[in-house]
Amino acid sequence: MKVRLMDIPNTGESFEGRDFNFELDVESINTRVNLTRENVDSQSVPPPPYVFASPIDCAVNLSREGSTVFFKGECKAKYSTPCSRCSEDLERPLLFSMEQVLKPEGRDSRREKVDDVSFGYYEDKEIDCASILEERLMLEVPYVVHCEPEDPGDCLNSDVVKKYMDKGEKEVDERFAVLKNLKLLQ
Repeated sequence: MKVRLMDIPNTGESFEGRDFNFELDVESINTRVNLTRENVDSQSVPPPPYVFASPIDCAVNLSREGSTVFFKGECKAKYSTPCSRCSEDLERPLLFSMEQVLKPEGRDSRREKVDDVSFGYYEDKEIDCASILEERLMLEVPYVVHCEPEDPGDCLNSDVVKKYMDKGEKEVDERFAVLKNLKLLQ
């Protein structure tokens, strides 16, 4: 969703600007969020697959002071991904809000290299709200997702985990049995 600069009220930093509601394209988000899985070298661990099934609802408030635009946005989504402990599919909510100050990018303006995610640029006198929120969504998706319990022993959603937990004490290799009697000095 793109908004022309002239459609944004000149109200300053008060965020009493204009509100917009829209949905992000789920298909393009799914493609983009899983794109990194294809580009991982053999020495790295790829991120888990993510699937956004329902619409990604977004709300944006835009105000400006001169050519500086104050962007305030929020997204609500649900995604599914496997648990990193037991591999069972999980569905998780994703909710984030953000604020960003946008400056015009032009021939006369110097584009400074800024590592601050709360600062950005816009082109052609319009603000691409969807791409700003899509970029932030990529940062908000967690790399590790697991079942709610923090104790891995409580993650019993998988037969694999249950089999491991049911084994009880592991058999000790006979060659190491003598180490049971070893006393350590403290």
